[in-house]
Formats: sequence, C-alpha cells, structure tokens
Amino acid sequence: MSEQYKRVQSQYQEEVNKLEQEVDDQNNQITQLDQDMVEYQHEHEEKMLKKEEELTNLKRKVEEMSQEFAKMLRDTLDKMQQRIELVQWDNDSEPQMSKRLKEITGAALDNK
Repeated sequence: MSEQYKRVQSQYQEEVNKLEQEVDDQNNQITQLDQDMVEYQHEHEEKMLKKEEELTNLKRKVEEMSQEFAKMLRDTLDKMQQRIELVQWDNDSEPQMSKRLKEITGAALDNK
C-alpha cells in the first residue's frame, strides 16, 4: 500500500508540477501581451501626435495660401480700379481738352 501511495503521490506531484508550469507559462504570456499592448499604445500615441502635427502644419499652410491668394486678389482689384479710373479720366478729360483746344485755336486765329 505504501508503494501505491507513493506512486499516486508522485502522479499528483507530477500533475501539480505540470499545472504550475502551465500557470507560469500563461503568466509569462500575459506579461508579454501586456508589454506588447503598452508598446502598441505608445506607437499609436506617437502616430496620433505626428498626424496632429501634420494636420496643424497643413492648416497653417492652407491659411498662408489663403492669405496670399487674398492679397493677390486685392492687388489685381487695385490694378483694375486704377485702369478703370485712368480710362474714365481719359474719357472725362477728352471733351474738356477738345473744348479747351478749340478755345485756344480760336483765340489764336482771332489774334492774327
């Protein structure tokens, strides 16, 4: 009976050792998975920060381009207004100049 007891005890001890090893393996696996998760979270945060920085840079660039385009439109508008004013001045002054020229030539002819 003692031998049978030792054999059963040995079998139980082997089973306990096997289960303890399995628990250790699973704990190691859990630890590794936790480390992987932390690493992935860190990588994700870095990617998000890079994307946010890229988005901020793109928004700034769009704003700069918008301001440059607005300035270009203002400059074009100013040039067109100057041309319109010049054409209007020519049109407004032409009849007055013709009248004045007639007056001068008429006065010169009268003085001869």
